[in-house]
Amino acid sequence: MLEYLLSLFPFYESRYVIPILILKNRGLFDIIVVSFLNILVFPIVIIFLDKVNPLFLKNHIYSKLYEKVVNYVSSKRYIIEKYSYLGLFILVFLPLPGTGVYTASILTWLLKLNRKKSIIFISAGVLCINLILYFFLEFLAR
Repeated sequence: MLEYLLSLFPFYESRYVIPILILKNRGLFDIIVVSFLNILVFPIVIIFLDKVNPLFLKNHIYSKLYEKVVNYVSSKRYIIEKYSYLGLFILVFLPLPGTGVYTASILTWLLKLNRKKSIIFISAGVLCINLILYFFLEFLAR
């Protein structure tokens, strides 16, 4: 159950939880559940940035943290500028630090991208990388 929750947190997300699930002999169903939980990060981040963030920005400590996050995430914007919505897919698909649903969601908000298109590309990236990881790790485990 803990691995399901880990898929909601930055730095873990679903692609880092999948090896744990494989080690626990979990199947494809669990991979899909974890993937959808990870996709749920998108609306949570967007709602937070739309509704809660403006209130928190009044706090000095939070505003400094917000500035650091925005600067870091903004350094990834070139991918969106170069590849448009496919860039969101790439950001989520690449299993590298600083990429994933959180980064793609924040960029969607910062760049005022179409949210329906964004969630489609982000979801596709999550599902593709998770399925590839699952089948690859299952193959290695045999």
